[in-house]
Amino acid sequence: LLVNVVDPHLSPQALVRARATLETKVVLELPRGNLETVHPRPLMLTTVKGLLCLRDYGAAFRLLRRHRINLNVLCDHDPSQFLGCAPQFVQAVPVPNLNLFIASLSDADVLQTTFDFYSHLPALEPPAVGPPAVPAALGGAAGS
Repeated sequence: LLVNVVDPHLSPQALVRARATLETKVVLELPRGNLETVHPRPLMLTTVKGLLCLRDYGAAFRLLRRHRINLNVLCDHDPSQFLGCAPQFVQAVPVPNLNLFIASLSDADVLQTTFDFYSHLPALEPPAVGPPAVPAALGGAAGS
């Protein structure tokens, strides 16, 4: 099921082998044994949705730009929140990228047209970066 969402050109027998915790990468093992790394669009948009809920416009912009997803998602997620946080957005995004963002704006709501499944996606918060907790059985604190 995930493989069909990831890339319709991949074999349906591909197996999900790993998912990078701090990124949107998924590693698939294809039937002949070779590994393929992909960034599923629904997983990326779920991560972007979480970043926008946290008002981390800089990270959301970088993720959308890196994967060539329509930058209109930044506005269309919650237009009133975006307008209220415009100064924060301008500080988080470098000037050349602001020009790119403004040039890519359109009247169409891409979350209703291109990404109509977006409203059904959960908003995943990016995991906190820090040292992993050591289980008590391995000598870690009991409350960890």
